[in-house]
Amino acid sequence: MAENTLRDSLLQGLQGQLPDVVDAVLGLLERLEKGESAKPVEEEFRDEVHRFGARALELALGHQEDSDVRQAVRLQGHLGRDGQPCQGTLASKGRHGTSILTVMGPIHPWQWTAVCRTCGRHLGALHELMQVVNGMSAAAASVVGLEAVKQAYEPSQMSLKETQGLAVDDNRVAHLVDELGPTATAVMTEIPRPSHRNMPPKGTTVYVLTDGGRIRTREKGCPWREPCLGLVTWQRSDGTWVKYGVSHPTDKAQVLEVLDKWMLRLAPREEDGWKKHWDVVIIADGAEWIWNWAGQYWWATKALDYYHLKETVWKAAKALYGEGTAKAAQWVRRIMDRLWCGWVPSTVEMLHKMKPRGWDREAKWQAVDSLATYLENHADLMRYGENRNAGRRIGSGAIESLCKQVFSMRMKGPGMFWGEEGALNLMALRTLYVTGRWESLWEQPLRKRAG
Repeated sequence: MAENTLRDSLLQGLQGQLPDVVDAVLGLLERLEKGESAKPVEEEFRDEVHRFGARALELALGHQEDSDVRQAVRLQGHLGRDGQPCQGTLASKGRHGTSILTVMGPIHPWQWTAVCRTCGRHLGALHELMQVVNGMSAAAASVVGLEAVKQAYEPSQMSLKETQGLAVDDNRVAHLVDELGPTATAVMTEIPRPSHRNMPPKGTTVYVLTDGGRIRTREKGCPWREPCLGLVTWQRSDGTWVKYGVSHPTDKAQVLEVLDKWMLRLAPREEDGWKKHWDVVIIADGAEWIWNWAGQYWWATKALDYYHLKETVWKAAKALYGEGTAKAAQWVRRIMDRLWCGWVPSTVEMLHKMKPRGWDREAKWQAVDSLATYLENHADLMRYGENRNAGRRIGSGAIESLCKQVFSMRMKGPGMFWGEEGALNLMALRTLYVTGRWESLWEQPLRKRAG
């Protein structure tokens, strides 16, 4: 009965706007026939349709029974000021007008409001039901947030107006990032339960990678900081890759803490006689802090990124034969062919026997000796033949690409300087975006809202 009443109210309320939509269609055709530019004409038609949709949504929300909306809020509970679930009772503050930006434009419904007697948070029923953040519905916030993670805030404003017909100033875009950031961080650092559908199937090769980048900050005396990014990834049976990324603008320890939780989840089970359910592979460059962390996981396969190794060999080759020379290239191929086959000890021995010549032979010898020491220190990480035979990857291109997408492509533009909180929020959102997990941001109520 209530559904029929609502339907009748919607039909009655929208009936007066239908002629405007029809007239917009006819006007579109007429203006196109007169030779007007198609782009602005079609955009005006889009805006007219959006206004109709916004009006329909506004009417639907406005015709909700007060008791139904109020009960819906009580049933789903709410989040307290600290972002944690609160089951406190609500004291009604009556109905008040509000403004919500939706993907179809702004709407101005009335809503039942309340204050929690326990946590003191002010709530709006429609805001809760539509997951409003920064005055935007969940769908609108997703659209605006996506633009913010793709490009700078000012161009985002222009792109939203051009592609979506949404008028959102750049300050509001920035504020939305700050509002969404804590939720993105919570989603990003959450580890699936052992039985969760998003865990890799048993027998899967799971790669764990980490690396750092560079961004400019507003700190005096230390404008450049090294953000850190971690990645857990595996390939599905259909060839696509699952990616769980975690990032932090200044603190490696917080990234490694999340990777530790992943390693604990992927560790051999003692009840199964330390049986390994997954083939866990840690791949990284030669950074000491990474291998110091990885050393505790004796049961995981560890591999030095093959392409970083090649760069190290090239450095010695340039010192020996000069940059860009045929001899340097030939020498690199000779060394890498040996390392590709796993002949690390004999390669080290060969390097020690070299006798560089020339007036700069001392510098050349230091370059060769440095390479030999590097190979000795990382010999256990260069079992490339064994890893290839097992079908494992030997390069850390996935984390290199992720660092480029998260840091370089969005956060290192001309004139960009970041405070730690702003960098943390944007970095978390962009990490979800580039790893294909953007929708997971909306799978549960936002953990932080204004109010």
